[in-house]
Amino acid sequence: DYILKTKNDEIFNYLESKKFFIDDLTVRKYIINEYSIPKETGNDVNIVISLTEKCNCSCKYCYQLSWDKNSCMLDKDYYDFVCDYLEKVINKMEQKGKLTIRYFGGEPMLKKKMILKLNKFIFEKIENSNKNINIIFEIDTNYTIMDKEFILQFPNLSIATCLSLPNDHNLLRSNSFEKTFENILETRDVFDMKKYKLNIGYNVHDNNEKDFESFLKLISNNKINCMIYFTNIVNY
Repeated sequence: DYILKTKNDEIFNYLESKKFFIDDLTVRKYIINEYSIPKETGNDVNIVISLTEKCNCSCKYCYQLSWDKNSCMLDKDYYDFVCDYLEKVINKMEQKGKLTIRYFGGEPMLKKKMILKLNKFIFEKIENSNKNINIIFEIDTNYTIMDKEFILQFPNLSIATCLSLPNDHNLLRSNSFEKTFENILETRDVFDMKKYKLNIGYNVHDNNEKDFESFLKLISNNKINCMIYFTNIVNY
């Protein structure tokens, strides 16, 4: 709960007009009403599906650490809500369109069964629509529970994860280096196929800038076929 202390009526009236003082239930109803019906869609549609705010890691810089992870829709209700939205999007799409689905969290792999169930729903709806729609899959994950069997169930998949050298990674990301790296090594051969891509984010801060060359050698020496991108971790 927050308390606003101000003697400036102009500030208060502005915040009130922008609906700063409403409860979570009202916000949730607004989001559902606003997004339950897709806007006009064309040939290039991107949908981010946030499956859960829960995670099996507690990374120091995570902006979700203080969020209430229990106040959420039931899995069945959320699945039905997402499927209803996806069906409306697919029905509005044109021939030879591109639909990008990005699974997000929290840690989306905690909802692995729901992901595969949603994939099946999407494939069936596209097939029934008789439209030549190209579907692209993406997922953001900490990789600690990723496995090859899961990846191979996708016709294509671009995976984004984070990694740095062991000491730095463990300090920032809940001592998860060993499991993360082990899973990357166990799945690395799939990324030699063009339809699967691995994108590794190197979390940059003042104490690990000079480690980057050693990090590249770690990736190269282990023959990991991936793209490297940078994320700046402010104040950590």
